[in-house]
Amino acid sequence: MALSIGIEIGDLSYRICLTEKSQIVEYQQFADLQAVQAYVEQTCALYPEPVIALASPWPTTLSEIYEMDKIGLREGEQTFLSAIEKASSRCYHIPDVASVPTIPPYRRLLQQHMGGSDLVCMVANLLYRMRQQDAAWPEMRFFFLELERTTTRYAYRLAVIVDGLLIDAQEQVFSLSAASEYAQEQAQNICEQAFWESLTRQLAGFQAIHHLEDVVVYDRSVHSGEMKNAVIERLDEHYQFYHFPLAETEPAAFQVARGASLLAEGLSQSSLAAEVVQHLLLSLPQAKELNYQSHS
Repeated sequence: MALSIGIEIGDLSYRICLTEKSQIVEYQQFADLQAVQAYVEQTCALYPEPVIALASPWPTTLSEIYEMDKIGLREGEQTFLSAIEKASSRCYHIPDVASVPTIPPYRRLLQQHMGGSDLVCMVANLLYRMRQQDAAWPEMRFFFLELERTTTRYAYRLAVIVDGLLIDAQEQVFSLSAASEYAQEQAQNICEQAFWESLTRQLAGFQAIHHLEDVVVYDRSVHSGEMKNAVIERLDEHYQFYHFPLAETEPAAFQVARGASLLAEGLSQSSLAAEVVQHLLLSLPQAKELNYQSHS
């Protein structure tokens, strides 16, 4: 059984997606790393040598877990990485956006916060779905907009896709804690205003540079759909919006983990997922070496 495990290390929760030959086996969500570790160890005992791909806030290039620089990680995080490394010899960490090879070096200076490995997983997830629908790489020219609203923050992640390549991105997070001198309702209004002005500016700036109008939008908020509908209603005169292609039965919150599992599969076996890995990451020396080893 060729099992792929995608793991998302989030701020408040931890999500896992198990797939076999790109088909969903199960989704799981946990409250702490210890529970994730126990689940992965149990799964690896049942299905020897699954391929694991991890998306986390820890900035890194595409690498095997044992190669990661673990300096600065908390003890529990280091323990977790050591445990999953022992559970399977095929464990990878997905790179953050700035480490993706199709990002021009000068843009890494222009954009201070380009996004983490979670955004790379979402882009891989979307590209995979488009290739399933026989879309050609040169046809993939659009913005990918991910929205998030919680009780404590507003956030967006905006990626530029040209010919199916990730060439630019920007992440912005507006936390209520940054406006803590105000009452909660006023702080929320301030963050919301900052969110809208920043998003409007960033979309307009990217449009002027990249000459794109299509926007694929995905809302990962707790009340999924509210932010997406608000963005479309406010900005639809300037852009052509498309919904992220989710099936009705798919849980929206697990799409980062789903993307990680697809990248895990693509790094280990010949498949449509491997085509996405090659297009998105393979110009990285690490990806070439990892892909060669997994197919040899």
